[in-house]
Amino acid sequence: MGPTALGEIPAPSIERLRAIGAWMDVNGESIYGTTPSLFENLPWGRCTKKLHKGGATLYLHVFEWPADGKLRVPGLKNTVKTARLLDGGKVLDTVSSHNSIVISLPKISPDPVASVVVVDVEGPLYIVPVGQFKAIGPREPVQVPPFTKAAARANTSPL
Repeated sequence: MGPTALGEIPAPSIERLRAIGAWMDVNGESIYGTTPSLFENLPWGRCTKKLHKGGATLYLHVFEWPADGKLRVPGLKNTVKTARLLDGGKVLDTVSSHNSIVISLPKISPDPVASVVVVDVEGPLYIVPVGQFKAIGPREPVQVPPFTKAAARANTSPL
């Protein structure tokens, strides 16, 4: 992505930079002035956030568009005020389920590489780490101790 020894920028680099610039024209809000989110591993992409008085705005960067049209955000406990596509502003339906929200997406993603879903939530972010509980019965969750560095060194698990 830089100039050659002769100071020329190769055509493929120019094309890539133009594509990045076009994406940033549409989605720059999801990058500039944001911080990383508290989500550990999202199966479909990444998340950035902006905190503000009374709530937060989450920017869900979706690299793997769900075939079933349902974007699951595991661990999000906040009440969702709105959800929309950043590209075009289409409002999206959301449903809260146990320790997560599910966002209904259009069949086709606005961007073939990375589309952004904007989710505005009420209150301070409340995200439950996924994998912290293991169900041992229909209504009997039990907290599973985290895997510690000491256990890793000893090649043992706390479970």
